[in-house]
Amino acid sequence: MRAFVALNIIIGVRQLPRLENYWSTDERFGDPYVSSILTKTRFMKINQYIHLRDTSNAPGRNDPNHDPFFKVRNMIDLILPKLREVYKPGQNLSVDEGMIGFKGRVHFRQYMPAKPTKWGIKVWQICESESGYCCGFEVYTGKKRDGTRQFGLGYDVVWSLSETYHNQNRHLYFDRFFSSVTLAEHLELVNTYVCGAIMANRKGIPDEVKKAKLKQSGQLIQKQKGNLVATAYKDKRQITFLSTCAPPGRDETGRPHVNTSYNKRMGGVDKLDQMCSYYPVGRSGTKWWRYIMWYLVNMVIVNAWIVFQKSVKDPVPPKGYDHLQFRMDVADQLMAGYTSKKYRVGRKTKMCNKPIALQSIKHHELVKIEGRKRVCRENEHEMKITMYILYGPPLPNPYPIL
Repeated sequence: MRAFVALNIIIGVRQLPRLENYWSTDERFGDPYVSSILTKTRFMKINQYIHLRDTSNAPGRNDPNHDPFFKVRNMIDLILPKLREVYKPGQNLSVDEGMIGFKGRVHFRQYMPAKPTKWGIKVWQICESESGYCCGFEVYTGKKRDGTRQFGLGYDVVWSLSETYHNQNRHLYFDRFFSSVTLAEHLELVNTYVCGAIMANRKGIPDEVKKAKLKQSGQLIQKQKGNLVATAYKDKRQITFLSTCAPPGRDETGRPHVNTSYNKRMGGVDKLDQMCSYYPVGRSGTKWWRYIMWYLVNMVIVNAWIVFQKSVKDPVPPKGYDHLQFRMDVADQLMAGYTSKKYRVGRKTKMCNKPIALQSIKHHELVKIEGRKRVCRENEHEMKITMYILYGPPLPNPYPIL
């Protein structure tokens, strides 16, 4: 299984049009390294029958204990705690949604026209702003059955993803889908501060900011209540911000502090998605849960690369050691020299590839089995070689078939 995962990592590095091309005898397509690890038949069979859980006892859709992610739940529960155990992120965290590309049939598939990947499975993520390290995630399954969301979906997503980092003086950055005055006030109660764009018509925004009609670039209106600062700023277009961690006023560039801070630290999730897109793991198919499985494997590899960069202080890796080389080293360690390619003695291998003078004709005795009319194929092959050595090439048939 480790060799199977390693090969999927390697296949993501060198992508060919079809999966069968990696075992092709055509030099333009074939990959001798991949074919030396697992045979095509073995790889295809593992890929066909791979499962993470026994689904025979899965609760039905009408069962109160139904879990939409039953097939990958054990993998999610294994990875989530480790993301927080192995690495302690910095002060600034960003929250945003990502997409796992999937065009098949599943009831929680989403369509987001503004995203590069428009069709797929939506994943809420919280990442370190500077590096893109994923600290937590949550796969979106659609509306709740009971439909109870007291403060809205954006509030619940940010609160659940950041709950581990409450009371640690963290700064959260998110876009206007998640922002609300209620969320900013509640997070401030647990010593967690926010900065993000917000829709101007959200409840709690001052009327001066809500109804502002700024015409010239650089115009600014700000209103403050405690640490909560609402900002309307005209750049190429008018933008509204809400912040509890950025001071009012402008910085040395003439922009509001909240705008500069937001632009600098909002892209943590985008950095993660960018690094994951370089070398995607796994191949396309029809089963939705496999897309989640390979996405998690890919995300964990990116996280490991980020931790590796931050933990290695001495110049142990050679100069120029990058993300690509790191992935190949991970694949090599997973395989640990494993190979399933065996050179078996068959009808046209050992006996036919060696010179006749070096062939042994005694290692396989001719044995007649009672009840059988023909001897085995190996016996037939060796018998022909024996006759050739003893009597030379066969004579032409004196009675040709007309």
